[in-house]
Amino acid sequence: MNRLHALTKKGLGVAGTTGSNRVWQCPIKIKALVKENRGSYDYRHNRIYNILICSWNDNSVVTLSYNVEWIFPFETVSRWSAKEKKRSKWSKRSTS
Repeated sequence: MNRLHALTKKGLGVAGTTGSNRVWQCPIKIKALVKENRGSYDYRHNRIYNILICSWNDNSVVTLSYNVEWIFPFETVSRWSAKEKKRSKWSKRSTS
């Protein structure tokens, strides 16, 4: 997260995936998301640096870090559920 802080101080916008071992300073519940249903999420916002770290459970847990646009609406997507053997609707964060 130190690189993200440094880029924010220089006024550069960054958005990208982050490894779970890179958010050790952030109290986000990455390991707990593995056990939750697909579509569950957790996020933390640092108001000082205006950085958002968001993790959600899709096929695996995905973690993104942003210091630019940090408000994302939800959208509904259709995904195949192997457990139910049918397509079902899921809520996910929009990344665009």
